[in-house]
Amino acid sequence: NAGNVTERVRLTVTLLRRGRRLAVLRSAARELLPRTRALFALRRPPGLRGRMTALVELTARTHLRRAFQLRL
Repeated sequence: NAGNVTERVRLTVTLLRRGRRLAVLRSAARELLPRTRALFALRRPPGLRGRMTALVELTARTHLRRAFQLRL
């Protein structure tokens, strides 16, 4: 948070393989104070292994979306 306003943020991670949704991981909403950073820890379901795509969505004032290729 580079600004001077407290923001409420929520993180959602969708795990996909070949377009099929394997799991959706959601964090609780958190307050992000001015000039601070946040670290989110999410647990994946047991037994979920191999190559997949993680679609990461951060919801605050704006909606950010990024995709990452993973191998677990």
